[in-house]
This record gives sequence, C-alpha cells and structure tokens, in this order.
Amino acid sequence: MTTPGFTVIKVGGSLFDLPDLSFRLNAVIAEFGPRVLMVAGGGKVVDVVRELDLRHQLGDQTAHDLALFGLDFTAMLLTAFLPECALISRPMELELNWAGGRIPVLKPALFLDGFDQPRADALPASWRITSDSIAARAGVILGADRLILLKSASLPLGATIHDAAWRGFVDPCFPEVARTIAHVSYINLRDSPRAVLKLSSDS
Repeated sequence: MTTPGFTVIKVGGSLFDLPDLSFRLNAVIAEFGPRVLMVAGGGKVVDVVRELDLRHQLGDQTAHDLALFGLDFTAMLLTAFLPECALISRPMELELNWAGGRIPVLKPALFLDGFDQPRADALPASWRITSDSIAARAGVILGADRLILLKSASLPLGATIHDAAWRGFVDPCFPEVARTIAHVSYINLRDSPRAVLKLSSDS
C-alpha cells in the first residue's frame, strides 16, 4: 500500500482567503514536487461543525464524521484553486495521477474509513485531532518521507514539534501521529519571503 519517496503538503484552511493562494501553492509545489499529495485544512467550514457541536452536543463520532465531510469539501475547493489537481481517496490513485502530470488532493473521509479505521491504532473521533494529524496519518499509511504544514502564523525559531503542539500551532496528538515521518516542516505561507522551519523532536 505504501508509496515511498513523496511529500504530503497540508494546506491550512485559514489560507483560503489569500487572493494569490494558487500562486503561492504552485511555488511550494515547484520546490518540493512533483511527487506531492495535498491535504486541505478545514478552516471556517469545520469551525461551523465545531460551533454546532458546542451548542447541540452532537457527540464525538457525529462531529468527527461531519468534520471529515467538511474536509472533503475544502479538498474540492483546493482543486478549484489548482486546476492541475485531482481528488483521490485510494492509495493506488497516487501513482496514476503523478504519471498523468496531476497533483493528487486527498478526500479524507473515504480514505480514513477504508485505510485507517480498520487498524488497531486508528485516529480517534475527537476534536484533539485536526487536519494536521489527518495529513500526518495519511503520510504514515502511504509511506511519505516528508510532511510540510502550510500555515498562517509563524513559529519561533528553534521550535520543536512538541513546542508547536504545546503552543497550539498543531493539535495535541500531532507529535505522536507524525513521529515516524522522517522530515516534518512548518511554513507560514503568508510570509514573504517564506521560511521553512524544520520541526525536530525534543524527546
């Protein structure tokens, strides 16, 4: 199932209001591609689910499922921003799209249902898990050797992956979920010029 030697690029949902988002993303893809898998964050779409869960106590599993559908929606938005992208939900679609010159974008709901939930260590249905951990989990399952988080805020220089979780820049589960990925990097895509911060474990 694994496809070693590629990069997962997680695009924070907070970046979707950038007028030149496609230009900035293409620059990142040119630097780290062409073998990349894009994962879209939830942004305001998933925030709606979070607010409704607080108001109506939807329950962990229902809120989780609705949030995943929200991530499928933002994945579709990402393909609208980048016409060279193609939606995927199965591992075998990676190589097919790369061979055809397309950039795969993950639809996480069906992917996680088929390739994560059957595992004993599957991601829990919890707000402690965000699209950061989902991107990392996809990278682990598929055999990525690099994960790049594109964000709207800057981390302090020298911050570790655990610092990022403690400060709330990534979710609390992210360090453990991403621990087997060889290279994890963090970029504030709103910065110009942008800096690549390598997150190394402090444990």
